[in-house]
Amino acid sequence: MANVAVQQPDGRFAIFSTVSDSFIRLSLTEDEAIAAYGELGDSRPIAELKLKAGIEDRDFVEFGRKGSGLDRWKYCTDTIRQCQGEHALNRVLELIQS
Repeated sequence: MANVAVQQPDGRFAIFSTVSDSFIRLSLTEDEAIAAYGELGDSRPIAELKLKAGIEDRDFVEFGRKGSGLDRWKYCTDTIRQCQGEHALNRVLELIQS
């Protein structure tokens, strides 16, 4: 589960690393997210499954459970806030606004 797809509030996609507890890609289209997973070493079918889990907002632990739409985003931003601080989270939010 090292790199998970997350749908941003604006509908675009991000890839979150559970190893570094940070976003490694932001503001991607679906095609860009699949290509990014390819750059990270995932095959296209695996990339598509990861993106589908992000679109469906699947729970990290209870993988079969669908989220409310932004549960993954909230989990990731809460993790950044807890691990790296409010300043790091604000930087992420600024990046997706631009």
